[in-house]
Parts: sequence; structure tokens; C-alpha cells
Amino acid sequence: EGNLALLDSIKDNPDLFYSDIKITHAYGCPVGCKMNGGFCYKNPDETLSEQELDNYFKEYEDRGIGYYLTFTNYKNTEIDSYTEQILNRCYREGNGVIVAGEFIKSYIESNYPEFRIIDSVTEIDNSIDSINNKTSNNLQVLKVDYNNNWEVLNSLENKENIIILVNEYCIPN
Repeated sequence: EGNLALLDSIKDNPDLFYSDIKITHAYGCPVGCKMNGGFCYKNPDETLSEQELDNYFKEYEDRGIGYYLTFTNYKNTEIDSYTEQILNRCYREGNGVIVAGEFIKSYIESNYPEFRIIDSVTEIDNSIDSINNKTSNNLQVLKVDYNNNWEVLNSLENKENIIILVNEYCIPN
């Protein structure tokens, strides 16, 4: 797991990283979840056992790191039992769900009200005006094209509601 390797590297080699940077959350989705809209897996039918799911999320909890599930498959409008297991095992204070589409957003808000909702970069208008005029308290993932654009970064209002992906795999476009 790349996220865990990065976290361990920061802990084991603090002199290699900026001291004023803190990683508070990791993001991803356990293998085989049909709500995952991002990475493809070699075997999409592979799933984790209940114990493996518990261990998966415990690794982050033990490090004091929150976890954001990437439920960005806006084509899927069904919650299967495996997705429900993932939600139940990840459901704790400080965790959240990156969503794309009203179906999953409504489902999470109704059934898991303590989860933080994060609007996916794939689902929203990512113009600076739209970001600055946003009225909800949901977090918002910033388009990766803006990561090193200091003019854009400095013009953002409500920075506490913005997520910048530091080890993103998305292709800028």
C-alpha cells in the first residue's frame, strides 16, 4: 500500500520532509468495491475478508490518520453487501467519503451522518469562481492542474475546505 509506505517514510526519515507539512488523511478504496471510480484492479472480483478490511482501516487509525473512501463511480447506483461492509468498518470520527453523484452522496448523508462528505474533482465545476462561491461545508478536491499554480492557490478562499492531492495519480487535463 503506497499510502502506508509514504506515512512510514515520513516517520522514519523526518529530515527528508518539510517539518511544517502534516498528512492528516489518506484516500483510496479497498480492492473489489464497485463504488470505486478511480483505479482499476487486475481482478475486479477480488475482495477483502472482514478481518482484512478491519486490518486495512486499523493501519491508518493506529497512525492517527483519517481515511477518505473514493466512492466516485457515479454510474453505480446500488450498494452491495461488500460496499456496506467497507462503510461500516471505515465509519469513525475523522473519516469521510469522496463522492461523485447524488445517489451515493444522499446514501452516505442518510445512513452515515458522521462521515465527512468530500466533493470529487470529477463531479464539480472546478473553476476558481465556483470553488470560492461554494456554499456547502463539504470538502472539495482541487483539480490537480492547480497544485503548483501559485496564482490560483493564493486566490482560494475558504482554504480549510480544500483538499490538495499530494501523490495523485490523475493525469492533469
